[in-house]
Amino acid sequence: MSKMPLQEQFEDVKTKAENCMKEEKYAEAFFHWTKAIHLAVAGKTNSGGGPEVESKMYAQRAKCLLQSDQYYYALEDAKKVLDLDPQNAMGHLRLAEVYYETGHFMEALPVIGKCFQISTGKSEKDYLLEWQRKCRRDAAKQKIKANIDNQKAQS
Repeated sequence: MSKMPLQEQFEDVKTKAENCMKEEKYAEAFFHWTKAIHLAVAGKTNSGGGPEVESKMYAQRAKCLLQSDQYYYALEDAKKVLDLDPQNAMGHLRLAEVYYETGHFMEALPVIGKCFQISTGKSEKDYLLEWQRKCRRDAAKQKIKANIDNQKAQS
């Protein structure tokens, strides 16, 4: 593979990662996304590389990590996406997904809101609105449960 031009290596690895994701082979996909990130970083000096490509690879790897319940690492990758591109809707979405999946519903809500502001497509906004409603509902349930638990502890 090393004899291929950098851009071809990148496309090859990215395709392998995408195929692994479709086949739910997340551990293998993780390694391909990591290689794609390294190739994107190496390609910064060439046309086609740079922060935008790199941030997309981190966002995809964060998705892979979420699917593997590796929330800490998914959080780190989501933050890296936003470090590279603070207006990246996918970075905000991944960050919200980590918060949601770890039961931090109140933390997820403003991030979903930010993602909504950045997103442009109607279907994306509809999805985010539905997800925001679900997150609010789960946050309310969590608060009610905490209140009940507090009342039990006090009696």
